[in-house]
Amino acid sequence: MRDAAADIAANREAAKAKVKQVVFRRTSDPAEQKRLFIALKRNEWTTDPFLSRLMRKHWRRGRNKTANQIVVRADQYKAYRLTEDGNVWLAVPGLERRQLVRIPLNTTVAPTGTLRLILRSGCSCWPPATRGYGIRNPPRCTRSPRSRRRPARTRHASGGSPYGPRSRR
Repeated sequence: MRDAAADIAANREAAKAKVKQVVFRRTSDPAEQKRLFIALKRNEWTTDPFLSRLMRKHWRRGRNKTANQIVVRADQYKAYRLTEDGNVWLAVPGLERRQLVRIPLNTTVAPTGTLRLILRSGCSCWPPATRGYGIRNPPRCTRSPRSRRRPARTRHASGGSPYGPRSRR
């Protein structure tokens, strides 16, 4: 949560820098410039119509454009094996309360750290909002049986391999 708040604050400060440039270009009166700069610095830009219009214009709000990915923190998933030498399974939280979604992996090494789960585009028969998450009895897929049996691909949030970041030697 702290990271998200810091990202929002950094984004707002970047917008303030752009607004300062616009204020400097548009106003020629030094007293008016000083008043606007002080209002920006003290976060009083919401009361000034000119500054609030400029901040709305230059402060880009975040929009998520990834519909097939989910990031799971290290403390939110559980990696386990069904047999001693078998492949690893992940249990991640689903959409229903206290229900885990179990995902088979095609490796015997358990992933560590923050994971980015990427859904494959092989099956589009589920509704987009519930595509594989939190569904107890999902509908049967009408595609080939091979597309149903493929395990999910996991990657670290940093974009590295499923086994963690590469060590540089």
